[in-house]
Amino acid sequence: MEYTTIPDITEIKYFIKEHLVIKKSQYYGKEERDVENTITKQLRDKFGDTNVHSQYSVGGFLALKCDIDLFDSSCGIELKLAKQIKKKSNAYERLIGQVVYYSKRCYKDKLIIVVIGSSKDYDATLKEVKEFIESLGVHFIFKEVAE
Repeated sequence: MEYTTIPDITEIKYFIKEHLVIKKSQYYGKEERDVENTITKQLRDKFGDTNVHSQYSVGGFLALKCDIDLFDSSCGIELKLAKQIKKKSNAYERLIGQVVYYSKRCYKDKLIIVVIGSSKDYDATLKEVKEFIESLGVHFIFKEVAE
């Protein structure tokens, strides 16, 4: 199905929460890029090949790229694997920097942070980061891996 109109952010969030599936086999032992490819395929199946772009430049001299873009800057999705951000000491700071830059530079209130992991990964630190990100007007989804 090829979309002729841009869906509302609510519809995109609903699809991610209710229909996007990341199986344990697609998560454990995989890198962020592998999971990004899995998600991109599902988004393309839903919204059409021409409406979903990987590693989309948000512009500017920093040459930063959002993991997934929908409808040419209408919605950005930044992916994080909970298992990776918990291991790296500066991962939360980097995520917050990406949130600020991407939302101000390109996506405004149409940026979605998707953190993928198991239920045990959704700890107090991640909940605090979620609250902070949402206080900036950015959407946050914790997506639990499926069997």
